[in-house]
Amino acid sequence: MNLLFAALLLFAFTSCKDNVEYEDKEVTELTHGVVTEVEEFETDIFKITDETEVPKVEDSRIIAKYMNGTIDTFTLEEAKLVAANSPKGSAISNVLMGGAMGFLMGRALSSGINRSAYASDAAFNKAQATSNNLNSTAIRKTVRTPKAGKSGFGSRKSTRSYGG
Repeated sequence: MNLLFAALLLFAFTSCKDNVEYEDKEVTELTHGVVTEVEEFETDIFKITDETEVPKVEDSRIIAKYMNGTIDTFTLEEAKLVAANSPKGSAISNVLMGGAMGFLMGRALSSGINRSAYASDAAFNKAQATSNNLNSTAIRKTVRTPKAGKSGFGSRKSTRSYGG
């Protein structure tokens, strides 16, 4: 009798649904990186002068040339920190988001690159080829995640308010 009860109990627990709705999302992981060169043409106005593909994401760099002649080099992680810690984003990170480097900083590959971010047609055309190659070498996976706001504590809207 105990064996029958244990089997029924096990069946009851395993057949319960968690009532969570899931959705499938495609996640893209870039396998190659980019070295982006930007130049300051006017105070705080930068344009991309060159973008070159590199074999690894961690080899990505930003080389910034300023009007006063100084040159700074940033890693991808440093560029992400600058963009995240500035409410409006720095002048450099704004132009980077329009180029192939923007894909490495979190912009969707499907959005393409922005011609106005580049100093010349030649730089834009080279970057177009670079971004196409980044897209073709990327790894795509489908992941299943719970739908936001559909289940769990506090998932339903309350019609009652608490005032005071």
